[in-house]
Amino acid sequence: MTDSKSAEPSPRGAAAAGPRELSPFAIRRTRLDNGLRVVLSRDTSLPTVAICVTYDVGARNESAGQRGFAQLLQRLMFQGSRNVGPGEHQRWIAEHGGQSAAETTEDRTRFTTLLPANGLGLGLWLEADRMRELELSRDAFERERARSPSEKPAAEHESLGARALQALVFRDDPPYAPALVGSEATDVPSDDPLPALRAFHRQYYAPNNAVLSVAGNFEVLDALNLIHTYFSALRSVSLPPAPGGELPEQTEARSAVLDGQPGHGSVLWQGWAIPARRTSEHDALELAGAILATGIGSRLHQLLVLDKSQARSVAVWTGRQRGPDLFAVQATLTESADPELVRRLIQGQIASLGRFGPTAAELIRAQNQLHAGLLHELDGNRARASALADAELSAHDARQLESDLERYQHVSRQDVQRAVARYLRNTSRSDVLLRPRRS
Repeated sequence: MTDSKSAEPSPRGAAAAGPRELSPFAIRRTRLDNGLRVVLSRDTSLPTVAICVTYDVGARNESAGQRGFAQLLQRLMFQGSRNVGPGEHQRWIAEHGGQSAAETTEDRTRFTTLLPANGLGLGLWLEADRMRELELSRDAFERERARSPSEKPAAEHESLGARALQALVFRDDPPYAPALVGSEATDVPSDDPLPALRAFHRQYYAPNNAVLSVAGNFEVLDALNLIHTYFSALRSVSLPPAPGGELPEQTEARSAVLDGQPGHGSVLWQGWAIPARRTSEHDALELAGAILATGIGSRLHQLLVLDKSQARSVAVWTGRQRGPDLFAVQATLTESADPELVRRLIQGQIASLGRFGPTAAELIRAQNQLHAGLLHELDGNRARASALADAELSAHDARQLESDLERYQHVSRQDVQRAVARYLRNTSRSDVLLRPRRS
């Protein structure tokens, strides 16, 4: 691997990519011969190291008959391998003073481990072991099936509405429409699930469909040599085409009313399909979201919470999907709120933003808020390792994080106005009202 400041030897079997500085830490990228993408970010300010393995597979990769496979396999990857017994992966991490976690979304499956700096070798070996030697036996499946029902909490009131909004907005985009993540639904056959699960695992959980990122206190050459030792013998696979395509334009508003759990308040969601993350229009819409609902000075907080007393809280976010993405508004209503009035008030503020754009003060505040949010996302080795892997996976270059810190500063008031007017139209809106079910 060649550094712009100093030359460092590359490990055998790795094809180097030139690094670039991301203040206050450096990013180094390489790819093993088997296709595994590796991202390293050394920072000695903390005595820890974080390891993140992110597979390019999630709910959007599940076809008919595979519903829930990605999330089930995430859990099974803690049920043991040929070299590590059930539960021992997490136990070994804990005994070495570390923590481990996993997450599955529509777009990816991610495993993160935080260890003392001297635990790098253990963490890398454990991840390589379950990538190569995962035990997908009937015993492992039965252990997971016996464990899961008692540990799965009842579906939360608000998650029901959020999944319904996802399904409504992406009704014509099958990879994103089901909103399966967090759902109890599964297509795993009850009689003999192993052939289908094993086939899904072989298809996606391979080095050439993964990113390995390491952030924290380590020596770069030592890490590269460990990575080569543990991962280079793993075999790549032939990957199917990525799902997705152009989402048909929505020309009529959609709506749904759901009965949620008793004892909870009503919640109103509004959502739109928008361009993918790290596009200029997405940047403008992220700023619009901050102007509408980030902080007590935001438009919707001032109007719905403080002035009209129609909502207890209001939030706006983007889903950060690979694309198309979701722009969502969530208003948690007061007991006396009128949902139709809340709809009109939200739409009035969006229409005003699309017609006149933000003020200069609003734009500057939103830019500062998003910049601070990005810095917060990079605070700590585990957060940084995850962010690096996501950038490498979605943008094909982890160094995009560098431009992320600057990108919002180049968005103008006119850019925000145009993006809102184009994408947040009434005809392309989806509404979900979640009401408490009467007991």
